[in-house]
Order: sequence, then structure tokens, then C-alpha cells
Amino acid sequence: MSSNKQILYISYDGMTDPLGQSQVISYMRGLSKQGYLFTIISFEKPDKFRQKGDEIRALLTRHNITWHPLIYTKKPPVVSTLYDFWRMNKLAFKLQKANNYAIVHCRSYLSALVGLNLKNRYGQAIKFIFDMRGFWIEERVDGKMWNLNNALYKRVYQFFKAKEQQFWKHADRIVILTNAGKQHMVDQENIPAEKIGVIPTCVDFDIFKLTTPTEQLQLKKQLGIAEQAKIFIYAGAVGGSYSIDVVFKAFALYRHYFKQAHLLLLTKDAVAINTSPLLQQYQINANELSVVEAPFTSVYQYLNIGHLGFVFYNQGWSNIARSPTKMGEYLACGLPVLVYGSIGDIDDLQNKLNIAIVNELTEKECFTAFDKINVDKDVQSIRAAAFDYCSLESGVAFYSGIYQEIQ
Repeated sequence: MSSNKQILYISYDGMTDPLGQSQVISYMRGLSKQGYLFTIISFEKPDKFRQKGDEIRALLTRHNITWHPLIYTKKPPVVSTLYDFWRMNKLAFKLQKANNYAIVHCRSYLSALVGLNLKNRYGQAIKFIFDMRGFWIEERVDGKMWNLNNALYKRVYQFFKAKEQQFWKHADRIVILTNAGKQHMVDQENIPAEKIGVIPTCVDFDIFKLTTPTEQLQLKKQLGIAEQAKIFIYAGAVGGSYSIDVVFKAFALYRHYFKQAHLLLLTKDAVAINTSPLLQQYQINANELSVVEAPFTSVYQYLNIGHLGFVFYNQGWSNIARSPTKMGEYLACGLPVLVYGSIGDIDDLQNKLNIAIVNELTEKECFTAFDKINVDKDVQSIRAAAFDYCSLESGVAFYSGIYQEIQ
């Protein structure tokens, strides 16, 4: 039996990944309470699925969400992605035939290929949401994952640029993370403004919460961090659009300003970091560095002991449409944020949120930013301003509004 609240959600990101938990499942939990019935197709990394698959399935079942996980394949490049797409497309059509979903909600570009196929096959019987997030094609180029001098990657680039135009044309709604990205699409791509919805990456404030001074002290002792040390935090991936060199350079300036400082890296890429020759280049001693791979639901504990969170991407045009997930999580835990470079709507947000922007990692620019952050830190006010900007509740209301509009 069909229902106008049945939604097929397709994601090439895994639900066992932190991003899947924070930026997919968190929304769905809230939307499920409003009667929406989700079926998820996702691609899971084998190791993550072994570790957390049962836990995530139990969580989704509690919220009446059906999950069809497929195992992500990585090699060989391009061919493995084509194989994943074939499986994604086959399963989506099978599920659509059986369940007659009212909406197919596609997260990013590869999933949107399937959404477009469903739209072409079923027409107005199914609504197609292209949740593009950012400009993924340009992100791949800017992050040096697609070398356009390579004939294969150039063809892949051209293929997706052509498909992107079709996504924009045939989608019933487009979702992007920044007003700057939307404005580009309206001005340069002639997409009707009313077709595009903007929502920043949102944060579950029940997960990213505050801890007590006693809990913070205990965690510092556990990590071997001096009680008085000023803790510089970077949370996230290293590689691609995230160069660890930038983190070390920013921390070196932070340590020069505060003297007694500590670098806390919350990342899964610990081995590469601990063996990096850059530690010696920036004269970072082993006792000044902690590397932790924390479960998604435990990250808040580490953010609470910090004094400054760092956000950056390698420079590139695609940054216009980025809304850093970690920025909202930092702020939710009362952590001021240092942003390197112009990213998304950051310039418009700096007077509303406790963030400081530097365009160059120089002593002059960074020290000015550290002055501002050191003076302004007020945990409760930082958290309150962040809630107004990027609470999970606002994200749930946003998506519920879109679902109602297009039915």
C-alpha cells in the first residue's frame, strides 16, 4: 500500500559513518515522529559495518526506519563506483516497484543518478529531491581527487557536469547548504530561486552537549594534558581537501600566542599523523599532541575540554557551497571556532557566531583572531547562538516543509 509519507532515501555515504549518523539518521529520527516512513539505501565501509552495523540497525528499527545496507567497493577506481551504482539502481527500482514511494530523496550526486532514473521512469508519480549538499564535482577537482589532465577523470568530470544539468532541471526540489551557493545557481545557472532550499549542516544538541568542569578535568588527566594548557582541536579527516600541514601550521602559531598549548586531533587517520615529518618541521613534541579516534556519540566530551576549534578546506572555488559539519558541533559544545579561508556563508555569520576568520596563516592575522576568541568565550552564549543557526530541530522542520510542499 502506498502512502504520501513513504520516502526512499538513497545515500552513497554509510549510516555507520559519523556523517551518516549526524547528517542523515539524526534528521530521520525527528521526521519519523511526524509519521514519515523511510527506507534507506546506503553503502557501508566493510570495517565500519562490522563494528557498528548491528547497533545502527537496532537504532533505525526503534524509529520504524527500514535499512538496506550495501557494501561499498573502493577498487579499482571508477569501475568500482560503476558497480556500486548498478547495485544501487537495481535495488532502488526493486523497492519502488514493491512500495510505490511518494518521494525519492537523493543525497549528493551518485545517488541522484538513481533518482533521475526513477523520475524518468515514473514521472509525476514520484517526487525527486536532489539534496546536492555542495558542488561535489568541483570539490573532487579542488581536492585533487580528479586530475583533469587524466583522460579517464576528464570523461568522468564531463559526464557528471552533463548529468548535473539534468538533476537541476528534473528535480522537484534542490537542497544546498549555503545562501552563497544558491545565489550562484540562480545567477549563473538560471535555476528558479523558489526551487532551491538552503539548510546548513545541523547539529543534535542532545548529543553535542556540555560537560561539567569535573568531567573535563578527568578527561584531561586521562589524555595526559596539563590542566592549564590551552587546547587547540581539529576534528575530521586528513587528506584530500584536508591537509594536515595546515593544522600543524595553525597550531604552531596558537602555541606561540598562548605558550602552554596542546593539539588534540579527533581523527581516524592516526597512523599517518604520528609518523609525519611535519611534526619535526613545526617543532611539535609528542607530549603536545594527542590523537583520538572517538565514537560519534563521544566526540562532545573531547570538544568540551577545548579552547579553540579549527575549520578549513584546501582553497578552491567549491568552498562557496560548503557548510562545515564540525563548526556547528564545536559551537554546540561552547567552543569558539577559527576558520581558515572563505567558506560558504562564513563571512555573513562571523558577527552572529563566535567564529574568527583568517585568510592567511600569519602571526598578525592569527594573533588578532586569538585576541577576539580569548576575550569573547562564553560557553552558554556560544551555544545559544549556534542553536538558533544550526539546531537539528530547524533541520527537521526544513525537510518536513519540503516534503509537504512537493506532494
